[in-house]
Amino acid sequence: MGGPGSGQRPGGGKLKPSRGRLPRKLRDGAYANLDRRGRDVRIVVEGVDAVVADRGGEDQVSFLERRVAHRAMHLDALLMRDEAALASGQPIDVAQYLAGTTTWLRYAQALGLRRKARTVGLGDILRGDSQ
Repeated sequence: MGGPGSGQRPGGGKLKPSRGRLPRKLRDGAYANLDRRGRDVRIVVEGVDAVVADRGGEDQVSFLERRVAHRAMHLDALLMRDEAALASGQPIDVAQYLAGTTTWLRYAQALGLRRKARTVGLGDILRGDSQ
């Protein structure tokens, strides 16, 4: 392979981990300690936060929903790398990209494509429109 996001150099050999990249092994709670300056980390952490907010907040998200959100956002970061490479004229593995988008869509469908959370203002409550 050796394409963008594969973790390998085109000529072979592993890339050294760099600042702002996701570590190979993550444990629960590890995201809180990551350097958020890197693009990949921001995509994952901010994406998971957005999914949790869309699902109704921390107290409404199950363990499995959070895990699916993490998987979806990791895959999203990889897909974005491929899309950036494609936009700059670099070749990508189209079969791998399409498989990734199909898997990403399944994750999104498992989480639900619509928001659960609803912002309710004081005026809505006073009018009785809070439901």
